[in-house]
Amino acid sequence: HYCAVQETAASLLSVSWLQLWRPHGMRCWTPLLRVTRTGILKRPGMTGNRHRNRSSSTGSAVQSCFHSSTSSGAQLTRRRRWQPVTTTEATNTDQKRSFSTDQGRLQVITAASGCALHGRPQEGQKIGHDSYFVAKTEKFTALGVADGVTQWLNHRIDPADFSFSLMENCRRSAVRGESSPLSILKEGYAVVRAVRPRLIGSSTACVAVIQGRTLMTANLGDSGFVVIRESSVAHASSPQQHFPSCPYQLSILPRTKEHKTFVHDSPKMADLTSFKLEPQDVIVLGTDGLFENLAQEQIIDNIATLKDINQESVTALVKSLVDESRGLAYEIDEMTPFAREAARLYFGKYKGGKPDDITAVIAAVVDSHCTK
Repeated sequence: HYCAVQETAASLLSVSWLQLWRPHGMRCWTPLLRVTRTGILKRPGMTGNRHRNRSSSTGSAVQSCFHSSTSSGAQLTRRRRWQPVTTTEATNTDQKRSFSTDQGRLQVITAASGCALHGRPQEGQKIGHDSYFVAKTEKFTALGVADGVTQWLNHRIDPADFSFSLMENCRRSAVRGESSPLSILKEGYAVVRAVRPRLIGSSTACVAVIQGRTLMTANLGDSGFVVIRESSVAHASSPQQHFPSCPYQLSILPRTKEHKTFVHDSPKMADLTSFKLEPQDVIVLGTDGLFENLAQEQIIDNIATLKDINQESVTALVKSLVDESRGLAYEIDEMTPFAREAARLYFGKYKGGKPDDITAVIAAVVDSHCTK
């Protein structure tokens, strides 16, 4: 039990150390352990023969607790000074806070851009019916994109309201410390339903979390991501669709018989992945407007022009991806990914792009020793 309160007690009380006491005799209390955020400091003479003779039951209980909580088999030894005994759990926690690993500290550089289909001006994180978020904490970086379902315009409902509310609440969840992409998506969706019960709409969603050297993702629908490493695709998402042009989506539907047949999916249906990152990897999150007009080879060609990874170059890269995707969306003779999929499904010849809202978020992972 003493080891169990190590991290919790010190952080909740906002102190650098916490001293635990044990009863000694009837009216006397003596210091037992001092708990810090980075380890446990023992009191002199706690594990010597003199202590075991005095109170063998207490001493054995304390030692058994330490043996069960340390994988390295660390034992309390008799010292003249306070001696830190660092557990495996404390070491891992410190590594997560500083982004440090055995190969050094990592740095994540992010940038976002987009364009609306009908020239609707960008309003913060709203891009047409799309939305996105970027949240950076001491432990991790969280990214997300969402694409509001355009068909709600036929019911005089703005699809951007739902996608923006979803991404904003996902961002708040990440800022509060939630590091699981699925939990971020679940919490963001639950808050939207609870706080705005009259809100109606649907949206796809893709949430990614970069923690240390690990990329964790939760993707629902036909938004997605791709990881580029050394001019090749190292990892990518797959679109989820009930049938063509009907992706998986989170929804809040009106309580009418007419809308009971509308698509209504759960965050639990999202595809979950975990991928080990390396320095110089570039992660691209985007809505379907990006990936249906811009092939992976074209994304690689754009990233190949990235010589020095810094904030300015990453911002220029994401704008370049959006601009090229927008140009291809209005081409009538270009064989875009959308055209190839349409030709495959309908057994015909189809060319051209797909005009749509386009949103892209880029995260470049670099070794901090190589950046200022």
